[in-house]
Amino acid sequence: MTVVAPPNDENYPAYLEALGEAFRGLDRFAMVFDTGGLSRFPARYRELQTRWLDRTRPEFEGRWMTSAFVIRERVIRGVLRTMFWVSKPYYDARVFAHSAEAFAWTLERMKEWGPTVE
Repeated sequence: MTVVAPPNDENYPAYLEALGEAFRGLDRFAMVFDTGGLSRFPARYRELQTRWLDRTRPEFEGRWMTSAFVIRERVIRGVLRTMFWVSKPYYDARVFAHSAEAFAWTLERMKEWGPTVE
């Protein structure tokens, strides 16, 4: 799934629902979330995401194996790492500065689960 737009009140809830639909048919899944040049992520969208994660946790816990977050701004990377340290997500998560690193790490993690990855 590719979303190329800053979050807004219409597209962000739709994105979360589409993400859930994409995950529902999978036994296990991983996600690379590349923020592109996004430098702001308003609190109301963080709250929507938190509520969505809480709501879908019973359905996805144990199947959502990992997420890699690509954030180009060093300060924001640090904030997200701190948030994960304070409140660990129910899936393995790591923050990267570059997409190539995030995809490489995610593929390595997937190989550890046993599925064929090409």
